[in-house]
Amino acid sequence: MSRNPFLVSLDNDNDEAGVRARLASHHGYQESYKPLVIEWLRERDEARATDSSAKRDAREIETLSIAKEANAIARLEAAAAARSARYAMYAAVIAAIGAIIATKSEIYELIVKFLP
Repeated sequence: MSRNPFLVSLDNDNDEAGVRARLASHHGYQESYKPLVIEWLRERDEARATDSSAKRDAREIETLSIAKEANAIARLEAAAAARSARYAMYAAVIAAIGAIIATKSEIYELIVKFLP
């Protein structure tokens, strides 16, 4: 389907603001061209809306991707924190055993001292 030469000339000029101003003026387009101009402006508005929607969708996809990545990192960090807590508990148990071993003679004397 070939495009109307008048619409091709509007496309080539690519002056949407000028077309809108001319359409609004009293000395604008001939009556026979006004429906074409209105349709051309509608197509431009629709293309802009589609482009805007595509950009918004791309931002949402990127945001979702970043959120998924942050969630994965948070899971890894939580696992690392759990391991660190477990190792800290092991260290505390070992330190307590070490303290008991280091003071075994004092503990033994205290026990013996209270025996009858």
